[in-house]
Amino acid sequence: MKTRLHALLLPVWIGLASVGIMVVVNTVSPEPTWEKVEGRITRYQERVSEFTDPDFVRDAHPVALLAYGMVGAMVMATGDAGGLQGMRNDVVFYALLWPLCMAMLTSWAFWPLGKKPAPVAVSAIPLLGLIPLSDEQARWIYLYCCDFIINLANFFGTGYLEMNGWFFGVLFPGYTLAMVVVGCVRRIRFRVRATVRANP
Repeated sequence: MKTRLHALLLPVWIGLASVGIMVVVNTVSPEPTWEKVEGRITRYQERVSEFTDPDFVRDAHPVALLAYGMVGAMVMATGDAGGLQGMRNDVVFYALLWPLCMAMLTSWAFWPLGKKPAPVAVSAIPLLGLIPLSDEQARWIYLYCCDFIINLANFFGTGYLEMNGWFFGVLFPGYTLAMVVVGCVRRIRFRVRATVRANP
């Protein structure tokens, strides 16, 4: 029972730690502004696409650019939208659905083997990302997440686009793939050991 509880709570602790880091970073960082500030990334870089500014692209790490471009192309293939609807789409996919899918995969990857399967509720975790959001809520979440990326970019001395690439093109897919691999490897090893014990 304890190991199953740990498997359920692990993504909760990871999620709380992630939100806590985001809150701390945004709290200690300068007040966000829409104005262009020399030597510092602001919301200006989020509003004016960095893809249109050769300086931003030139200074960005090619791996981050490639990864972000691939994920962005995949998301845009489902239908691109600008303005508030674009913000809402980004919030639903990047801030809700994908993190919730990672939470589900984390529970699945570390679920104790030989026990009852993970409850249906675990598989339904990503559905929480479909909870309706008002325009104001979607805009607030979008800007808060953007401010976090902006503040990290300023801290590490990178661009807004590059930090997006490391986060959504490398970290998110890397974690997702790692949980799939861990879960599959654990189950394969468990079945192999069970077969060996059954046929000594």
